[in-house]
Amino acid sequence: MLPLPLSLFSINFNDALKTGLINAEVVSKGGYSGNCLEVTIQNNTNKPATIEIIPGTRFHSEKKQQQDIMITRATEILVDAKGQSTQALYGFCCQSSNAAPSKGSRYNNVSIAPDTMMRVCQFLNNNHFPSSAEQQAIWCISDDKELHRISNRRQDSLKTLLTFLSELTGKEYPNVHVEYWSDQNHPTSNRPMQLYMNFDFTVEEPGLSSLIIYDRFGTAVKPIFIDKSVDTSFNQEIEWTENIRKGVFKLRHFHNGALVQEKSITI
Repeated sequence: MLPLPLSLFSINFNDALKTGLINAEVVSKGGYSGNCLEVTIQNNTNKPATIEIIPGTRFHSEKKQQQDIMITRATEILVDAKGQSTQALYGFCCQSSNAAPSKGSRYNNVSIAPDTMMRVCQFLNNNHFPSSAEQQAIWCISDDKELHRISNRRQDSLKTLLTFLSELTGKEYPNVHVEYWSDQNHPTSNRPMQLYMNFDFTVEEPGLSSLIIYDRFGTAVKPIFIDKSVDTSFNQEIEWTENIRKGVFKLRHFHNGALVQEKSITI
């Protein structure tokens, strides 16, 4: 065991556990994001201790079909000498293909994330975003999910997160944002539910504009509008929900019968 100071001491959770200074029980509170874990720590020493659980700590489910949880918020837990303390832990699933943890399921192993995931967890600890966006950020690393899954109606609030992840991973900054079907037991899927994006129109003279999404075969699959009277450049919010599917598409802007702008969309 590590030598103990004469007064309150601080130690990393992993180190304290490995050296027998503490015992710990970690269980699921149900769900796979936010305050979804609960840890109970037993201090085995004669000194009060502050146990530090750092971002990037991974708790492994004893049920292989259920998700491990990656901690993204730093937590300090004060435990009296020979005492016990219980506290919630904040983190996210890092195995998107596994089932959501059931309430009360146990976590019997702990590890520290590799460098790239550690940097993401530290970034999320210092910069808070909507929980759905933070979950997708974890899956971007753990499951190699697309950046366009990180979506929110107020996209400006996510620019910092998307820029960080794009630079960290080398993945292209997304020009669209896509939400996918999910449920409590299966938190993600490959079935797109909704796409939204903004498109900057450029017109040099007044006339009639059409904005249409085409598939890779050149078939029109989603008219945004047809023959709309336009006399100046403007920004158009685009939403696609009906019959949306994965694939590569082209968003084409026609003005006075001529193709004047085109943007590629990958779902």
